[in-house]
Order: sequence, then C-alpha cells, then structure tokens
Amino acid sequence: MMYNLFSYSGFCKIFKENFNYKFGQPQVDCCCTCEELKLKIKSPHINDPAKRCAIADLAVHNRKSKQFYAALKEEFLDELKGLNNNVLSLSFDYMINVSLPKVPVQDHFYLRQLTVNLFCVHDIKKHKAVFYC
Repeated sequence: MMYNLFSYSGFCKIFKENFNYKFGQPQVDCCCTCEELKLKIKSPHINDPAKRCAIADLAVHNRKSKQFYAALKEEFLDELKGLNNNVLSLSFDYMINVSLPKVPVQDHFYLRQLTVNLFCVHDIKKHKAVFYC
C-alpha cells in the first residue's frame, strides 16, 4: 500500500535524509595475518625492535596483497575484454557454516544436529555464481 504511494527514489530520499544509518563492508573476512600484526603493533607488552619488525612485516604483507588484487583485477578486465579466451578464471569462496538450531545456551552447542555449509564458485568471465549447500 505504502509502496504504491511512493516511488523507490522517494523511499531512498526519505531514508537518506531522515535516518542516520550507514552501510559498509562486513568485516567477517578479515586476514588473519593482518589482524595478528595489528595486535602486535598495538600491544603495550612488546618492545620497540619487535614493534618495528611487525610494522615492516605488515607493510610487506599489504604490498603483496595489493599486487595480488591488482593482478586479479587485470585478469578480470582482460576476461571482460575477451583478451584471454584460453583462460578460465574462477573464484572460490567457502562462505559460512551455519549451525542449526541456533541456541544461546553454551552447554547445548555440541548437541546441535545440523550444520549448513555454503560454498560458492564464481565464473569471472560469465558473471555467474553457483552456490553449494
């Protein structure tokens, strides 16, 4: 009923102007190495040479990460342009484990009978993804 009175752009405008909600990237898939090095750098119990070493390791790790993602982006753009017809680019993502039933009682955690595993294979060139449960 309300949707018939307003358009999508109307709802969007009201939502942006009257509500202070912000959306961003979920931080579920954090790199373990990045998190470990950041914790070492912030730790008050670590000496200065070890902290400098952790900062250098984080810089090297970030540089390698940027090189990897730049190569992945280049491969993706080449796939879109049709330059690499002989290359198949796939992305694999082991997404999440959902334990059912969800109960807040810690003693019952190991008594759960069902775990749903989600796995995704994405064909970069065709923009098609297949989910497996």
